[in-house]
Amino acid sequence: MQYLKDEIKNSIISAALNEFEEKGFSDASIRNIAKNAGIATGNLYRYFNGKEHLFNCIMEPVSERFTSLIFSDFKAGSNNLPVLADV
Repeated sequence: MQYLKDEIKNSIISAALNEFEEKGFSDASIRNIAKNAGIATGNLYRYFNGKEHLFNCIMEPVSERFTSLIFSDFKAGSNNLPVLADV
């Protein structure tokens, strides 16, 4: 049984970041991501269930950090709503 390797997973994520940045989610291709990561397309599916799963794995830490930044200064009873509206 083969085990999943962090270096391959990181290569996939790096290739996916480039692909999503260049083409957007809709036009991004799993085949191109795998090719640019230097792996077979089928091997990519051992690490991620598909394009949406890969995208979500990339965006989840960004979303969590963004949410944390927004609410780190937000305190109950304070008047931070105009600041949140600007964000």
